[in-house]
Amino acid sequence: MPFPLVYRVPKSIKNKILKALRIELVRITSELMGCPKEWVSPDFFRSALKDPATSDEGSSTVLVKLETSIFHGRTNDDQEIQKVLKALVDAVFEAFGGQYAVEIGVVDWHPDWKYLRKVLYCQMPECNGTLKVETFSMQTGCHSTSPCRACTTCGRVHSDTGGFMFSRAGESIFLRKRKIKKVFEPVEFTPGEKYKTTSWLWLGLDEEQLEAGTELVFVRMDDEIFCFHGPNKVEYRLYRGNVTFIEPVLTAD
Repeated sequence: MPFPLVYRVPKSIKNKILKALRIELVRITSELMGCPKEWVSPDFFRSALKDPATSDEGSSTVLVKLETSIFHGRTNDDQEIQKVLKALVDAVFEAFGGQYAVEIGVVDWHPDWKYLRKVLYCQMPECNGTLKVETFSMQTGCHSTSPCRACTTCGRVHSDTGGFMFSRAGESIFLRKRKIKKVFEPVEFTPGEKYKTTSWLWLGLDEEQLEAGTELVFVRMDDEIFCFHGPNKVEYRLYRGNVTFIEPVLTAD
């Protein structure tokens, strides 16, 4: 029989959340492990202390242990088992609002039967907010959209994997009071300094692209256009929406 056991449940998590989570864990375990619901026995164990205030007090990671003999004879790289572990972790992570990392392992079985979902933090300087669990879609191309998450503190919108999102014009995106706000933030480049692309850049109707990691040297501004020299002194004229994907090349001191 499967026993999904959740340890280090934060004191702030209310019992009604745990009751709903119990039902979800039973459903997931029954469906993915192919056993009757009455076989599944989840339980929860609260932390004795409050969440750590500093790194000196350790982490607040929630631990899930799956005890079962149903996996007997399964191989170390069994993808069906990884699917079960990921589904259980996602259920706990989302029930706790995405505020705590969640790790799972299968007791007394293969050491690779484990999965960790980390908290996504806001990338804005001096903001220690976490990204919301809930995603929303934002248009990122003529006919395409991407899932996004907003910071719970400042509202800065990130991609589903934690990187900044920008409008096609290069504006920073914020979600405040359920409304999208676009802001042009200051962008400065130093003539003669080296920079590199952090993503591939599409440069116009001729479909020319710059690969991620391409080194560029900033030359000048031409009205609202940023002029760079690339390899072999080729000049690239980039718009505001492109330069959000350029960063300085770090040099050793």
